[in-house]
Amino acid sequence: MMWWTMLKRKGDVDFTSDHHPFYYATGDPSTKGIGGEYIPRHPDPAQQHSIQIYLGGVRRILEFKLERAPTDKELIEEIISTLKHEGAHAAHDEIDPDAFEIDNHTAKTIWEAEFVAFHAQYNDKLYTIYWSLLHHPGSANIARQTVSKAVRWAEKIIPKDYVYSRMFDNKWGRDLEFAARDKLLFLYMTKVKRGGDTGIWNDLQMTQAPKSKKEAISMFGQKEEEFVRTLKLPNTR
Repeated sequence: MMWWTMLKRKGDVDFTSDHHPFYYATGDPSTKGIGGEYIPRHPDPAQQHSIQIYLGGVRRILEFKLERAPTDKELIEEIISTLKHEGAHAAHDEIDPDAFEIDNHTAKTIWEAEFVAFHAQYNDKLYTIYWSLLHHPGSANIARQTVSKAVRWAEKIIPKDYVYSRMFDNKWGRDLEFAARDKLLFLYMTKVKRGGDTGIWNDLQMTQAPKSKKEAISMFGQKEEEFVRTLKLPNTR
């Protein structure tokens, strides 16, 4: 039995093993990575406010992210995660329907919608959120201006050859990289804020990023010393 045969249409959520129709219509390979879609408006009333899950797209996303074939467990977890993302779009539409009117779409409104949805999808996994914003076609342009420094810093401090799997439930490969970078950015963003006329914000420009293990321990706290010792930072300034 194929793993997705246990999934079937229920209510406003429709599952298909195919890719997004855009892929079949255009042949554009980038559209193979669309795992889900919230449809706020549609000529067919039955399709309005519905969610489509494209299982072929979900698999493609995981293959790109993990750089390997996903397991069945990972596919199921990603489907649930994708439902959270599209469900966040639906909730956002209920709160601010004007933002989902096609005539009101701008780079800013699309960025805001994806920013909300990825936070709902991944909670406090900040590297995963920012990485996803950089790779989503609707949010990539603004993401390059806002979160790319944080992503690059995390990738520099925790490179591809990071091997401390025992600290992250024995994860390995890209799973380990993402988990460690998620923790690193979460620690930084919760400790460092930037103030301004418009309020207090996360330091996405990494203006106070620690330059040594000593600075990182001072910033993150003594209880994170074991984790800090695994980072690619000088021992002293």
